[in-house]
Amino acid sequence: MNRFPGRKIILAAGDVAAIAVITLVGFASHGELKISFAGRMFTTFLPLLAGWFLIAPWPGLFDLQMVSAPRLL
Repeated sequence: MNRFPGRKIILAAGDVAAIAVITLVGFASHGELKISFAGRMFTTFLPLLAGWFLIAPWPGLFDLQMVSAPRLL
C-alpha cells in the first residue's frame, strides 16, 4: 500500500514550478520580464512542460520506487 498517495502530484507540481522558474529566469535574463511578454512566456512554457511530461515517465522519473532511491536514477 502506498504510504504517500499524493506524492506523484507533489512531484508533478514541483516539476511545473521548476519549469516555470526556468522560463521566468530565461526571460528576465533577456530583459523581457514584463506583463507585455506574458504571451511569449506562456508559449515558451507550455511546449517545455508538454515535452517534459511526455519524456519524464519514460526513464521512470515519476516511479515512486525510483524517486525514493536516488541511486537508481
